[in-house]
Amino acid sequence: MVERYKYILDQKKSLNERTFKIAAFYQAVTLAVATAQFKVVSEAANKSLRTTLAVDASWGLFIIFCFVSMVTVLLLVGGITAWADYKIEEEALEAGLLSDTRIEGRFFDFLKWYETYLIAAAILGVVLYLLMLKFRVLGILETLGSQLSST
Repeated sequence: MVERYKYILDQKKSLNERTFKIAAFYQAVTLAVATAQFKVVSEAANKSLRTTLAVDASWGLFIIFCFVSMVTVLLLVGGITAWADYKIEEEALEAGLLSDTRIEGRFFDFLKWYETYLIAAAILGVVLYLLMLKFRVLGILETLGSQLSST
């Protein structure tokens, strides 16, 4: 039973490490998409990229960002469910090994998990990118397109 308990604790530690790797990957992809979006607008402003192509590229980058955000959220949710399974097994082993077990979790304990905030950041990132794209980037590209057609 002690070996199983050690195994469960190792698995929970491994899940935490994977969560940080997922967060680092998401951060890198976010930076890459932001850089690419900046490059698209810059090239359109320098007239080396047609505005219609710039609009299509902007929507393409948004779709890529949405896909990566969705995969990130799914991986984090999968990690949370795996952690919950290990937690249930850990509590059962603690009840068998120890007479004084820890206090059971409460409903709002999820607010203490960093996974909760990573999921919220991913969802908020998609919403903010959509708003920025719709109200700023596409407006800039339309202005550039109308300036090009008038010259």
